[in-house]
Amino acid sequence: MEIKVCVDKKTELMGVLLLISDYGKLYPELVEVCHNEEYREKVYKHFAAFKNEKAVKLLNEICNKLNFCYDAPIALILQLDENFKFDALLPYPFEERLESSNLVIEFLNELPHFVEVSRFEEFYNSNQKFYSKILEETERFINPDMIEEFFNEFYKMDISTKFVINLLPHSTNGNYGVGPKGEIGCNLGAKEVDGKLAFVWDDVGDLFVH
Repeated sequence: MEIKVCVDKKTELMGVLLLISDYGKLYPELVEVCHNEEYREKVYKHFAAFKNEKAVKLLNEICNKLNFCYDAPIALILQLDENFKFDALLPYPFEERLESSNLVIEFLNELPHFVEVSRFEEFYNSNQKFYSKILEETERFINPDMIEEFFNEFYKMDISTKFVINLLPHSTNGNYGVGPKGEIGCNLGAKEVDGKLAFVWDDVGDLFVH
């Protein structure tokens, strides 16, 4: 089994959008601070000027009208390719949680434009040192056998494919999603507890720690 630990740019984009949209007003506990105040301030400083972009307005509608919380944002964004585009969407969460709403399609189609005008990739690339610091520490805690056992027993899933652990420097709580090539993304917000790395979703976090 291949395990890749990363800060995925697609889920990081979603994290940015959740912070500057109405999402945090509706679900403040899902965008909690996890020893990342300086990074969050960078996000606000860079992206606040783009709160009126169409993608953010559509996201506000989605947040207020649909069941778009917890795992739904990340499960959805993982289905895009590296250019933030998609050919088709899996039933979950698009059909099962989001009512196959055209708002979702409109929102996803606006993302490449938002990425361009907000210079998101420039921001993402400029923070690689910050991401790397978290990644280096986190990789020491990854236990492949426990990950495989958890998904086989709890979800009855065969995870012989690539497994991506995404750190989400801002929290959406712990969850997972499936990418366009079948890879499984496990999304865990990292935080520090008693000088050691822990995860926002502690019950699942325990399964990933030696």
